[in-house]
Amino acid sequence: MKSYGVKVPITGHVFIEVEAPSEEAAINQAMSSDITIDKIEERDTCEHICQGNVFYGMLNDAEAEEL
Repeated sequence: MKSYGVKVPITGHVFIEVEAPSEEAAINQAMSSDITIDKIEERDTCEHICQGNVFYGMLNDAEAEEL
């Protein structure tokens, strides 16, 4: 039997609480923070994330919501 190294795409999101003057600033601050695998809130494996014009991921764009 052969051995294979397999990379499986994952899709998901992390939740980071930041203080910022606007949603855009909050997203920029979160994007520049230390994001690690232990901060993943929700995840899913998939064979592909995009195929043609279909997106199979959980979240397409960063979002910010005032808490």
